[in-house]
Amino acid sequence: MGHYLCQLRRLWTFFPREQCLILKHDDFKNDALSVLNRIAGFLNVAPFASAKSVEYNSKPYAAEMSERERTHLHSIFQLEIRALERELGWDCSNWLKDERRTD
Repeated sequence: MGHYLCQLRRLWTFFPREQCLILKHDDFKNDALSVLNRIAGFLNVAPFASAKSVEYNSKPYAAEMSERERTHLHSIFQLEIRALERELGWDCSNWLKDERRTD
């Protein structure tokens, strides 16, 4: 989980890139209708008139992540995220941002 680029490269061995639509969950969460209409355009179907956001299988974490855990995960995923940005032309800097910091 979290190593998306190797999964995408495997997908692209079976399907040409132009047949694949890669989306960010963050975009869908923040503007579901826009993303749904992007999907509709990709599939060449009628756009959606509205969208209702519903969360399933979502619950709060049992505990806050420790600084050690956060640092460890950052070290694991930083290169992967940067490679994904280059491959897809995305800005994923918010994935690496420490939301607890105020500066």
